Amino acid sequence: MIFHITATHNYETCPAHNEEVRQTFAKTLMGSEEKQVKVISTYVNAPAHTFYIIIEADAIGNIYQWLDPIITDNHYDIEPVADMMAALNNTNQ
Repeated sequence: MIFHITATHNYETCPAHNEEVRQTFAKTLMGSEEKQVKVISTYVNAPAHTFYIIIEADAIGNIYQWLDPIITDNHYDIEPVADMMAALNNTNQ
């Protein structure tokens, strides 16, 4: 299943201003496969202190385990999403 994660933080927990947070965040992103989470893409709106992460995972529990090292550094909105064209094609059948 595909998920869209919006992660927001404040200045104090911003990876750009906190080396420890930056290292932990990078390590967590790079270690996603260990938790059965595939990172498809990542985006950032730096002035808004917001990350957008598209992932694939079979279970929400895997996502929780994957995010655990950085759970206190951000507020997370995790939403299941589907490919728009595939969804449209399915409704036409």
